[in-house]
Parts: sequence; C-alpha cells; structure tokens
Amino acid sequence: MGTAYMSCLEELSKKKYKWDYVFTLQNDDIQIKTNEEIIRILKWLGGANDVQYQLDHKELIQKIYKKFNWTFKDLKLFKDVDSEGKLLSLKISKGLVQASLARPFVDFIVQKLDLTQLLHHINNWYLTLNLIKIIKLSGEYACDELFFQTLVATDVLRAPNAFTHKCLDKNIYTPYFSRFSIWVEDSNTICPSGYNRHSLCIFGLEDLSVNLRDNNCLFANKIKADFDFGAILCWHEEMRSRTLVDKGLKRLNSTFYQNWPQAIFKLIN
Repeated sequence: MGTAYMSCLEELSKKKYKWDYVFTLQNDDIQIKTNEEIIRILKWLGGANDVQYQLDHKELIQKIYKKFNWTFKDLKLFKDVDSEGKLLSLKISKGLVQASLARPFVDFIVQKLDLTQLLHHINNWYLTLNLIKIIKLSGEYACDELFFQTLVATDVLRAPNAFTHKCLDKNIYTPYFSRFSIWVEDSNTICPSGYNRHSLCIFGLEDLSVNLRDNNCLFANKIKADFDFGAILCWHEEMRSRTLVDKGLKRLNSTFYQNWPQAIFKLIN
C-alpha cells in the first residue's frame, strides 16, 4: 500500500496543486469533523504531522532490522548522489496507516528521496521458505504500517515537519487524533453496536452519539455500509447540519490540539 500512497503523493506534490495537508485513509474510514473544523484543527497543529506510533511491536521491529541493511547508503535513499555517503540509518517504527501529513514533509519524501528500495524491503521483509509463516506474518503485521512512521520518526533524516524517535526509545506513548477506533481486546471493552471484525468495533447507529458526536479525532474506522447503512445516512445528516445550520467552531477544544506533543515539537524545532 505504501507504493500506492506514493504514486498518489507524487501527483499531488506537483506545483499546480495547492494544499497544506493530505490524509492517508483506507476503506470504511468516515470523516467526523466538518471541513471548517478540520482546517482550524490543522492550523492549531502548526504544520506538524499527526502519525500514530505503537510501542508493543519491539520484537517484530528487531526481526525487520535483521532482515535488511537500513543505512541511507544501502537503501540508496537520496536522489542527490552527494548525500548517499552518510553512515546513517532509518529507525523502523510502526503504527496505523491513517495519518495527517503536512505539505513540506510530502514534498521532501517525493522530491528528495528515492524510496524504491525502502518500499521493496518493507513489502518483502516477511518472505520466507516456510509458507505457513508467510501467511501468518503477512496477515498479522501490515507492511504499510511501517512506512510513514519510519520516515517521520527518523531524526537523522531531518525531514521537514517530522517528529522524533526519542519518545519511542523511552517507551513514551504519543497521542494521535487522525483516526478513532475501538479495539475489542477483552470482555470489558464496550462496542455499542455489538459487532467487531478482526477485533475492531464496527460502528452503528448506537455509536453515533456515544463515540462520534463529541470525538476529538478527524476520522473514525470502521463504519460499513453492508453492516449499518442507516448509520452512514444518519451521520451524513449530522455533518450536513454542522456544515450548513449549526456551523462554527464552538465544539472544538483549542487547548487539546495546541498542546499536542507533535505541535509542540514542531514549534520548538
């Protein structure tokens, strides 16, 4: 999926397109903030990227490190030949695919980097002669969840508007608001619709007021037409009302977004 995202970003990075942020989304994601609200939130973010980082996959990441050489030189990362000689390495990170990426960061990875080898490694790290193991690993760990996280959190890459790997090194959780989801990991987790797929709560009518209406996130995952189409219709009516009738920014908590770790890091760096 990283290859598909890059194909899209290469087109969007052309000067004829005017934008400040791009969202990487998947099927069944639904927007839960109006366009006006999203623009205001992103302004509070101050140009920082909002990317999720997971702390519970250290064993997986160590396996990936051993599979390939991740130095800038071996990855042929920089299109500029003068930059290839640096003995620097990427810091592999993992998180959800959905992200809010700022224009300077996107332009950098499109125009300054050659990501061909990196994408090859990420897409093929789990290959092995053991077919059963291939099926298990490729199903359990999504390759696309390694791509943007690694580029954003590698400090020595010096990507504009990026974050830092120091929080991950110290096992410090970094919050994230691009996507909201509920993982049904045990019997104590409440999924109002009563239905989950691959341990992910599928939102229905029961969730709209409980989980979506006052949510601080930008998008929610998942809401499926073949499960509860009425929920989609009802939520679209809510968004229409917020956009045309009960519009404004009164629902937003400016402090919540302005104190975001990524926003503060961008401000001081």
